[in-house]
Amino acid sequence: MVPCNQGLEVAFSKFVGASPDVIAFAKNAGPQSLRIDYLSGGRRLAFYTPDFFVHRSDNDYYLVETKGRADQDVSAKARAAVGWCKAASSKSIKWNYVYVPQGTFERLSSPEFTDLVSLCRPSLADLLVEADRFQPSLPFEPEAGTGPMQEFVPERAFAKLPSRYQSSIEQAVMLFRFLENKENMSFSPVFTPLLGAMEDACNTLILERLLPVLPTGRVAEKDFFNPILSSIDPNKRKYYQDELKKLERTVVFRSPISPMGHLKFCLEYAAQEVDTIGGVLHSIKGLFGSFRDRELLGLLRSAYQFRNKYVAHQEHAVVPKELARGQLHDWIRLLFMLHDSRRPERVLTRYRELVDKMYLKGLSGSEVGEMELLSSEIDTDNEYFYGPIIEKIKQAVSAKKLD
Repeated sequence: MVPCNQGLEVAFSKFVGASPDVIAFAKNAGPQSLRIDYLSGGRRLAFYTPDFFVHRSDNDYYLVETKGRADQDVSAKARAAVGWCKAASSKSIKWNYVYVPQGTFERLSSPEFTDLVSLCRPSLADLLVEADRFQPSLPFEPEAGTGPMQEFVPERAFAKLPSRYQSSIEQAVMLFRFLENKENMSFSPVFTPLLGAMEDACNTLILERLLPVLPTGRVAEKDFFNPILSSIDPNKRKYYQDELKKLERTVVFRSPISPMGHLKFCLEYAAQEVDTIGGVLHSIKGLFGSFRDRELLGLLRSAYQFRNKYVAHQEHAVVPKELARGQLHDWIRLLFMLHDSRRPERVLTRYRELVDKMYLKGLSGSEVGEMELLSSEIDTDNEYFYGPIIEKIKQAVSAKKLD
């Protein structure tokens, strides 16, 4: 139970708890509470926490705001909440927003929640008219020549991503640009557009690597995802069992819970030195343990921790601008790496071998032709992946010359 903090909230709780047309209700509070972003004063991003959830007997759901004294942002909050309800609704589930002024609530004589909803509709309509009147326009279209994307993503590399990933990156960068010159802003909403793309890329990489080694038949599948864990530290055994169940759900039933977390588990296990376990863990060791995968793990760990701390659970209320800038660079780079890692590792390995030889010894005529064929198959223009590798080779060449 979460205590109510105002007299009107207490009165509403008693009313809705006794309403014959209400199945259940709950106070929206605590660390897992729903928070809806909106523009405070028409310019500063802020978060709004509606007071209650209500489940009506006709199976509709409601966000309820009880208001004893109106604040200056009440219309902007109402507009944002109505937008959230529209986005959350589906063919089978409908969400509605109810704004309950104290005076309206005190005039209600009926015991039914449905009658309160009807009585409050005019107040909400007035708020939405006011919100539309003062709704600011967001500068999501870049001015000609400003190149807002260039700081975060090379143009040639960006063009090679799937359109759904391009759209996610564009939205994130434009949100960052919109917020970066505002005062006292939190930048956590910048990362929301990237979450879906990131989870999709992680899930796709897991499936592309593990599906080819998945045994046939349900009994064999169960054995594959339930290897003997006697060699695992007893304190960690439950963790492994839970992760393997989630991985089975992802690969066999196509029902992932947290693809970023699942991929992180695979990469972390593959990075361990000892492999004495069979089943899927043996396959993970061989399929997720390349040098490139270790670089991928470093970025994924950072993004995963940042997501949990600042975006998903919002343990910290504010994400500073420079932290957000650095993380946005890393998240976009990670998305590129995830997409690019889907190509066969043998192709990438051979291409890196040829790049090394080209700078250190030179290539034969046949090797030049092979490199040209490989470059058409992989993203050789991608500055994120091959620029740092080539720079290291150049440094090694320079060091040899000095010797």
